[in-house]
Amino acid sequence: MGKTKKVRNKKAIGAFFGLLGLAVIMYSFPEDSKKIFRIILEAKITFFLIWIITVIIFVLYFFFCKDKNYNLKPMITPFLGHFWDIVIGGIGIATGITSALTLLKGFYLQKVFGIVYFKEFDNIDHWTIFLTMSVLMYYLVMRVANVAKELYWTEQMNEIE
Repeated sequence: MGKTKKVRNKKAIGAFFGLLGLAVIMYSFPEDSKKIFRIILEAKITFFLIWIITVIIFVLYFFFCKDKNYNLKPMITPFLGHFWDIVIGGIGIATGITSALTLLKGFYLQKVFGIVYFKEFDNIDHWTIFLTMSVLMYYLVMRVANVAKELYWTEQMNEIE
C-alpha cells in the first residue's frame, strides 16, 4: 500500500485567519462594527447585488457549462425547455437568499438595536426565525457557490479538426 501525502488546505487556513481577523476587529470596535453591519443590511444595493449576481451565475451556467444537468429533477423542462428550468431555478434561489437575509436583518435589528421588527412574536419565535433562515441561507449560498465553482472550473474542450 502506498502512503497518502498530506497537503495543506490553504482555503481552510485562509478562512480561519480571515474569520479570526474579523472577530478581532469586531471585538476591538464593537459599536463601529454594529453600525457598519447595519448600514450594509439596510442598503438596497446589498439585496440587488445578491439577487442579480445569483441570477447571472445561473444564466452563465446554462450558456457555458457542458453538463446542464444541474437540476436532477427538472420541473419546467418538459414544458418550456432546459434554459427556463435553470433560469427560474436561479431566480428562485436568489429570491430565497434575499428573503432569508431580510428576515435575518429583522432579527439583527430587533436583537441588537431594539427596533421592533416582528411585533406579534415571542423570543422563541425570533430564535426559530434566526435558526431556520440561517440554515436556508447556508443551503442556498452553498448551492450558488457550487454552481459558480462549476462555472469557473469548466473542462477545456478539444478543437474539432
